[in-house]
Amino acid sequence: CTLCGECFKTCPHDNMALRLRPWGSDLAVEGKPRADEAWLALVLLAMTGFHGLTMTPSWPRWVAGLEAAWGVGYWTAFSVLMALMLGLPAALYAVLVKAAQAQSAGRAYGELFVRYAYALLPIALFYHLAHNAEHFLMEGPKLLRLVSDPLGWGWNLFGTACWRPAPRITLEGLWVVQLALVVVGHVYSLWVTDRAARRLAPAGAFKAQLPMLAAMVSFSVF
Repeated sequence: CTLCGECFKTCPHDNMALRLRPWGSDLAVEGKPRADEAWLALVLLAMTGFHGLTMTPSWPRWVAGLEAAWGVGYWTAFSVLMALMLGLPAALYAVLVKAAQAQSAGRAYGELFVRYAYALLPIALFYHLAHNAEHFLMEGPKLLRLVSDPLGWGWNLFGTACWRPAPRITLEGLWVVQLALVVVGHVYSLWVTDRAARRLAPAGAFKAQLPMLAAMVSFSVF
């Protein structure tokens, strides 16, 4: 759904409705879990984490180290490390789901793998928001300058082409905003995990969710 509204105009029974609900409430209900959505959640988490990792000082050193150790080119070393970093979250998740299965009497591994994956979405989403908070708060004000000369042709349509806006936040303040967003996503993921565990293993929900809680903490800290 992209909220285009076409369903309201085309429904022959005129029974469409739009209702507001708390954010994330759809993740905490029984629903109809799907394997493709579960893998999408894992891919989103891995990709957002990998994107941030490549912007740290450690990443160039790792690539250079692999180039020297294996005698390969930059793109080969980059691709190998990328595949490793994208595969590690999925591997870690798969192992922890197996541990959770031991406390979920009678539940199939595939069912647990799919249902618990939805708890990863808040971490992936809020990390994505935290990552792009820098662009929004530090670079966003530049739009007021660029709107006067959108094509770079020397225009000054609104008198702001020469304006040099300061960032809307300090680096220290940005760090606090980013940390707060990561914590919010982490708390949402813990909540979704708890709700899922209570449905999947009502007799031992606390023990059943311990492996997934470890996954939430690992991903958030990373």
